[in-house]
Amino acid sequence: MNLFFFHICDLPKPSDIMPIPYYVYILYSEIANHYYIGSTSNTEKRIHRHNAGAITSTKQGRPWKIVYSETCITKTEALKRELYLKRMKSRVFLEDLIHSKEDR
Repeated sequence: MNLFFFHICDLPKPSDIMPIPYYVYILYSEIANHYYIGSTSNTEKRIHRHNAGAITSTKQGRPWKIVYSETCITKTEALKRELYLKRMKSRVFLEDLIHSKEDR
């Protein structure tokens, strides 16, 4: 008779089986006429925090709306993409990116 015993720590975590997607997003504030770039694993929760004033850097521009998002496979990939977009420091580049997504 063969019995197999598993400890909880031996079982794979859900994130090991199915990676949790991360998102890079661009918010826009009509009041501030400003874009904000960020990344998260939960866009709905994150936009709620931005609009609730829980994020210092976006507190003044409320309300914010998501105008662009990209799905990334890993958190590292999302952070690299976020950093790349922030380094562009070009409103024209961001608006071209937003409009190119709308055209698809």
